[in-house]
Amino acid sequence: MAFFMLIAGFLFSSVGAYMAGLVGSSNNPISGVTLATVITSAGLLLLLGTSESVGPSAAILIGAVVCCAAGVAGDTMQDLKTGRILGSTPFKLQIMQAVGIVVPCFVIGPILRLLITAYGIGDDDPKGSKALEAPQASLMAQVVKSIFTGDLNLPLVAIGGCLSLLVMIADFLLSLFEVGFRTPVLGLALGLYL
Repeated sequence: MAFFMLIAGFLFSSVGAYMAGLVGSSNNPISGVTLATVITSAGLLLLLGTSESVGPSAAILIGAVVCCAAGVAGDTMQDLKTGRILGSTPFKLQIMQAVGIVVPCFVIGPILRLLITAYGIGDDDPKGSKALEAPQASLMAQVVKSIFTGDLNLPLVAIGGCLSLLVMIADFLLSLFEVGFRTPVLGLALGLYL
């Protein structure tokens, strides 16, 4: 599990940084990257024989780690680009990057604890209608549960995979024949997801 976290964190951090550099940090595909990680890790955990009681939590944990890595990568890319444009030195940028990572570690936990205690978060929260909505988290939890219970609609997943493959083949052919435009699958996937 830790090995997959390391590999997925590296790969999806690259994707997050690339997309942030391409379209800006406001369009960083963190939730899409996290969903892809959660689906892949749930599938791998299922193949490795992880039980239904432990597997969904482990897949969500892997997704959370990769989500943080991709978010930091995209933010760092934007910060470095902006710092370069404004003429900042790399040393000052690195100091502020460290501050930007360390300070939220101490602030986010207590705020989340306060929100959970006061309102609750998500559909399954015992506080009911008073709970704060968490649509992306609920989506990921439902997808992971459906993978482990066998309720996932595999034909739709296969159709999406085939469409992605067709777009990649079209992009390759466009680059081979040096046509004036391309069809990058990552940009298309991000557009469809958003």
